[in-house]
Amino acid sequence: MRGNHEVGSFFEASKPCDYKGRPGRIPWEQHGPAVYLETGRQALRSIVEDLCGKGVHTVYLPGFLCDSMLDPFRESPLDIVFFSMKPNLQIDPIDLARLAQSSERWGYAVMIARYFGHARDSTYMTEIKRLREMGVQVVEDLTHTIFDETKSEANYTFASLRKLLPLATGAFVTGVESFHDQSTKVPARSIHEEIWQCMDDKRLFIDGEADRGNFYDRYMAANEALERVIAPRAMDARSMLLLSNLPYSEFARKRERNYAILSEAVASIADIRVVNDIDMMTPTHLVVAEVRPKNLRQALARRGIYCPVHWPRPRMLPDRLSWPSGHFSIPIDQRYDSDDMKYIATTLEELCR
Repeated sequence: MRGNHEVGSFFEASKPCDYKGRPGRIPWEQHGPAVYLETGRQALRSIVEDLCGKGVHTVYLPGFLCDSMLDPFRESPLDIVFFSMKPNLQIDPIDLARLAQSSERWGYAVMIARYFGHARDSTYMTEIKRLREMGVQVVEDLTHTIFDETKSEANYTFASLRKLLPLATGAFVTGVESFHDQSTKVPARSIHEEIWQCMDDKRLFIDGEADRGNFYDRYMAANEALERVIAPRAMDARSMLLLSNLPYSEFARKRERNYAILSEAVASIADIRVVNDIDMMTPTHLVVAEVRPKNLRQALARRGIYCPVHWPRPRMLPDRLSWPSGHFSIPIDQRYDSDDMKYIATTLEELCR
């Protein structure tokens, strides 16, 4: 349990003593080099431009995704079709199989993902290979599965690393043919330095060495400025150095342990349902749905437990597309231990009485 008891929100800066021993292998680099950029949006924008250059005119996207992932497609000339989603918030494999059986394959692309750490199982991996062999351009979003070393069969892969790792900037992309060393610009120091300063300030607060101050508002403002940058820019030097020294296998073990503790503890709470409860590999969060809405997320925030919504309905989404709602994600990442998980479970039990 840490100095100031707070769970969630953006990552605080890491301390050198947090990572003992030798650094771990970077999981996604085991099967080829990656280009490192500032954000997942920049990575995806580069993929979209590459697809358009190859004559792709239609792209299939998951019917459940965050606004920042939809924007690069929405801002392109590509026609967008949405896959159906299952109750566990994963792409319906029937839709993938239907596309594989279609005669219309050339000029088509698909973006697929396993959300929240669901296993990239044999059915999922087989469909990627089948689609690619049939001429469909396949993009795999690895943001929620960066700890999985399974080789992707997709034409393109990308991930926003800042979602799961303590970095100020960070994303990677593979498969973009137009990338050369000179194609990524130097990052804007004022933005990433401000983000790092906020992360450093939060570290001091968590350790009980400083008052809270306004680091959250400053971080949000800097992050919004970063997200507005569309042109690909290189990941900042401090984040890049840290990336090579993180213990990825240890992070994965902590997430799996915390998920196991918390999911077991909340199983008996009648007012919530765990959404990502089967076929898990390394979980990103414990995703829950309120069975009888009690504004639990807001109540948890008042207790210092900050749970993101996955995801608010994106802007300009077609009205005909249904949208899962009432879900939020409880942090279970490597910053926390079993005492933190027990604190979350006890708080949930109290709020649901």
